[in-house]
Amino acid sequence: MPTSGMQFAATLSQDRRVDEAVSQALAQLKHALPQSCELAVLFASSLYKTDWQPVLAEIRQALGDPVLIGCTGSGVL
Repeated sequence: MPTSGMQFAATLSQDRRVDEAVSQALAQLKHALPQSCELAVLFASSLYKTDWQPVLAEIRQALGDPVLIGCTGSGVL
């Protein structure tokens, strides 16, 4: 019997270039979640010194304009 429920996927990229890290993570997500998502949670290293607005726009567009929350951090355990 089919069940409906929440689907979940997590990805990780360790690329030092933010554009490449985002591309890798989105490719992994598209493979894991064939549909758009409603909520995306992003955790990014504070080592990425970038203008986040274009990056966030790319992520939202690629994932079907989900609610997007997240933060940056350093020294996270």
